[in-house]
Amino acid sequence: MPAVMPCVQTITTSLPIKQPAGKAASRPRGDLDIIDIRSNRVDFNLKDEVARMVIPKDGRPRKLPTLLLYDEKGLQLFEDITYLDEYYLTNYEIELLKKHSVEIAATIPDGAMVIELGSGNLRKVCLLLQAFEDARKSIDYYALDLSKRELERTLSHVPDFKYVSCHGLLGTYDDGTVWLKQPSIVDRPKCILHLGSSIGNFPRDEAAEFLQSYADILKPQDSMIVGLDSCGNPDKIYHAYNDSKGITHEFILNGLINANRIYGQEIFHLPDWKVIGEYVYDDEGGRHQAFLSPIREVNVLGSIIKPNERIQIEQSLKYSRIGTENLWKHAGLREIGTWTRGDEYGLHMLQKAHIPFSKAPSLYAAQTLPTLNDWQALWSTWDIVTQQMLPRQELTEQPIKLRNACIFYLGHIPTFLDIQLTKTTKLPPTDPASYATIFERGIDPDVDNPEHCHVHSEIPDEWPPVKDITAYQGRVRARLGKLYEDGVEKLPRRVARAIWVGFEHELLHIETLLYMMLQSDRTLPPPHMGIPDFERMAKRAFEARVDNEWFDVPAQQVILGMNDPESGTDNVHFGWDNEKPARKVQVHAFQARGRPITNEEYAQYLYTTNTAKVPASWSSNGLTNGTHKPNGANGTNGHKSIPT
Repeated sequence: MPAVMPCVQTITTSLPIKQPAGKAASRPRGDLDIIDIRSNRVDFNLKDEVARMVIPKDGRPRKLPTLLLYDEKGLQLFEDITYLDEYYLTNYEIELLKKHSVEIAATIPDGAMVIELGSGNLRKVCLLLQAFEDARKSIDYYALDLSKRELERTLSHVPDFKYVSCHGLLGTYDDGTVWLKQPSIVDRPKCILHLGSSIGNFPRDEAAEFLQSYADILKPQDSMIVGLDSCGNPDKIYHAYNDSKGITHEFILNGLINANRIYGQEIFHLPDWKVIGEYVYDDEGGRHQAFLSPIREVNVLGSIIKPNERIQIEQSLKYSRIGTENLWKHAGLREIGTWTRGDEYGLHMLQKAHIPFSKAPSLYAAQTLPTLNDWQALWSTWDIVTQQMLPRQELTEQPIKLRNACIFYLGHIPTFLDIQLTKTTKLPPTDPASYATIFERGIDPDVDNPEHCHVHSEIPDEWPPVKDITAYQGRVRARLGKLYEDGVEKLPRRVARAIWVGFEHELLHIETLLYMMLQSDRTLPPPHMGIPDFERMAKRAFEARVDNEWFDVPAQQVILGMNDPESGTDNVHFGWDNEKPARKVQVHAFQARGRPITNEEYAQYLYTTNTAKVPASWSSNGLTNGTHKPNGANGTNGHKSIPT
């Protein structure tokens, strides 16, 4: 087989010319910088996966894992496919990169990390790397791949750049997300590359989850570039995967050869099998599917497969405009730039959407104080909730009658922060200072006896106009921003504590306001999110269910809380008063289950205990006690309305 093409910038034919094996200039493999980031956990066995998918349970259709296609021979065949005229995906992407790589490179800052998910097609990625080099940008390029051989093959043929440094990351996509969360690199600017419309190999919901796993790592200013096939021409799509030379069908059949090699025996007799390709249309863009089908009755791992039964091994999803928008929404991304070839293929530059909070402590608590970017993300979230999800006419309403109207919280958040900054900096408050008399503290009376209530701010006969409150909010935010100008490390500890308290306070009140808004029928859904496919989510959760086992937790001594003295000067994380000081506690032995109970398990508990009251958030299917309409506030009137 010809070797992988080195970086060639002078191309006169419609496709880059393949170099004969051994002709490409390459560096010794000992000089390659390949970082092993693999975790010790190995939880995927391809042999077991073949058996599980060929002989499925619960009557699901037979399938084969797509990973079977990508052994060494399969990778060589796929490389050949990318040179076919019919395989437009690679051709179009190269065309876009040749035309726009300088423009794309200009959007990525000097000193950034560029991480490509996959070892890369050098004909494509070198166009971008050369653009960085020509712009004299210091860029660290990392190719992430589970195959060390592929990394060596790729990196050994990358030219020696002066400004661009090339590295390999040996590991899975999951390993990549862990590696990128390291404190030493978490704050570096970065761009994630996912080219070749490889995202089309995932089902749509899994594609969004995959992209979101990387979006969660990104800072607001970081980016991701995704290649996406948007072709809607059924004939063109079909022939891209069913080429005239038969190479794609050879590629698919090689998956069976790989399965035989894995099993060490011939479980698939190749003359008994054929490849079937088909294109299926849907509103989100359609898909091409590849199946393996026996031409006669066969026995695979003890299971009889009838002639012409289809076993799916590969799919390639296409993305229409609607499908593309849904993908970004569900992945928590927003498009900030795009380079397209008509309406058939596009390179999409993306950033984290307006609510970019990570669940990883190494990211959200990387330092003692939130960064200004963290604040901006928080403000963006607050504005979405208060200005886009809460209709203006609802601001003066009280979804919970024992609490203030929603407009109180619009003024309370900036007022609380301003009060803390005024106390600790000894500087004058933000105008109007009178806001402190009505917005400092809300009401939260005893539910059983509303007469019992703590001291709270006076409730005015008429709240200030919304535009005045939001203008005040802007001035308080600007006041905070000025404190960051000289570096937070120079701030006195007492001022830093006020900033931290203000940040946590605003986060807590997002939750407060949201559970109040849940009580209103007029609350709007977040505009940046698509409607979840609850049916599909339920099916996936059902398929992934595990027994809820009991685990014995032995008696032991644990340390609760933290040390953060109010008078301290050390640069340690801040804590609330009920979190400190750190203290040792003896915990007796107990049993705990490995996961929370499910809705179904709780419903079964209610049914078996004849409990009529169900959670208020549950809705009725319209029937209770067999035939009657519900007469309760939450649609129930007896224990028999509970699903079992």
